[in-house]
Amino acid sequence: GNQLMNQAASHGTTVETTVVRNSGAGKGTTGHSALTHFPENPNDLSKILGVEPKVTTTQHGTTRMVWEPNSNTRIRYESHPGDSGTFNPRHHGEHYHIEIKPDNLTWNQAKRQNAIQKVKPEDYQVGHGTGFLPGEKHPGQ
Repeated sequence: GNQLMNQAASHGTTVETTVVRNSGAGKGTTGHSALTHFPENPNDLSKILGVEPKVTTTQHGTTRMVWEPNSNTRIRYESHPGDSGTFNPRHHGEHYHIEIKPDNLTWNQAKRQNAIQKVKPEDYQVGHGTGFLPGEKHPGQ
């Protein structure tokens, strides 16, 4: 099962999930559904999560979107094309971060206490960035 989507979907109904799954909605160029994989188009994630993201701009003028499917989970879509270093798709390219905080701390407290856990891709390599790429499976799949 998919912990991320289960958490996010817990406030929705199973009927909606079935409709989305059967309609082929959210399938990007990879042919995968946004229910199980990170979509090429981040707006597809809003439909699946049932929450709208907070949209801002990075220092490089690229779009940053942050969803909070529940009070302890944040999913962030961003890219940093202007950063130095060898091109790394998990950092410079478009990618998604998943961050989880303890229930008893606010996001600011968790940040100050270094208690925010970044969910890492299965094949994570130190220094390569903790982002998930479009087309990759959600963790726990």
